[in-house]
Amino acid sequence: MRDQIRIVAVAVSILVASSTAARAGNVCITEGANMVLAGRKFTLPGKDKCKAITGFNLFDLCSGVACTSADGTLVRVHYTCSEDQIIVLKSFYYGFPLPLPSSNVGNATYSAVDNGTPVGTSFPPGTFQLGPCAKPFLAVPN
Repeated sequence: MRDQIRIVAVAVSILVASSTAARAGNVCITEGANMVLAGRKFTLPGKDKCKAITGFNLFDLCSGVACTSADGTLVRVHYTCSEDQIIVLKSFYYGFPLPLPSSNVGNATYSAVDNGTPVGTSFPPGTFQLGPCAKPFLAVPN
């Protein structure tokens, strides 16, 4: 009887742990009060791992990758957005120290390619923040 109780307890524990891990939250990159990227159903990757990130900003759909350093102290986020109804691709790159929430370290970079013409800008350290999205955050744009 004790063995059966232990087996059931272990099975329930595994079920609870796996369902909790499967429920990903939302992570946002903000600049002050402005939302720059809302990463949907996303949790940070573990040490020395990368994970796809998808989401949106005000009018653009975005996708990219987030990678955590081998020692787990830094996450790098790089994503590209397509501007709504215009042929413009925008690329963003940030590095954030862990744990969250945190501000970017080093220059956060932004570049755009508009009909083949590249444009680029760097922002000073600490300009952007990464953390759980504050509710309510924007819904998917129409």
